[in-house]
Amino acid sequence: MSGTKISELTALTIVAEGDTLAIVDISGSITRKVTVGDLLTTQHPSYVVWNDVVVPLVGRAQPGAGGDGPTLKVFRDDDAGSEGVHQWAWPAGADKWLHFTMEIPHDWLLESELRPHVHWSPSSAGSGNVVWALEYSMAEFETGTFGNTTTLAVTVAATETAFDHLDAHMSAITMTGLTGVSTVLCGRIYRDMGSPDTYPDEVFGLNVGFHYQVDSLGSDEDESK
Repeated sequence: MSGTKISELTALTIVAEGDTLAIVDISGSITRKVTVGDLLTTQHPSYVVWNDVVVPLVGRAQPGAGGDGPTLKVFRDDDAGSEGVHQWAWPAGADKWLHFTMEIPHDWLLESELRPHVHWSPSSAGSGNVVWALEYSMAEFETGTFGNTTTLAVTVAATETAFDHLDAHMSAITMTGLTGVSTVLCGRIYRDMGSPDTYPDEVFGLNVGFHYQVDSLGSDEDESK
């Protein structure tokens, strides 16, 4: 296809992965060259990488049986009277939770697992364990139905330094059988009080994240891959 313009290609044009595409500016000068194979790899990578869906903790539960939402408190300030930045504070000794909804991105490798985790920070130099838990229900777009919830929990040790940036990784969520895009997960994140949660002070929840595998830039179609 040497010397052929893209506008001259037809459905019957044979293009090899080793063929080079030359990109020119309005003057006709070549500004870049790329092989067809490299272009395809950029659009549809032949390898799998990891990415992260970050869910900000912005909503709160209404008072009800068994608990309420955590309290929005000053997390850090300039130590000179600023308003500071606020985060949700989960106390010791009381069940508090937040709700969220997350849609899995279209670049997700279909049927590959999700790895949920919580980014958090202790409020004091105290020691002990903190238990983070996630209750969720999930359904595939159009073909799925939201079923009974599943709960995951993980016990992590608080450091003896206040405001350390920590994370708590839960067990992976199996996604076998989910072959469509736009799967939605509805979740409740909470600090599970009682044994083995032994940290005596508040903890700040920063966000919930889901590591997931990526095999493309997105989906080939609006609602399918």
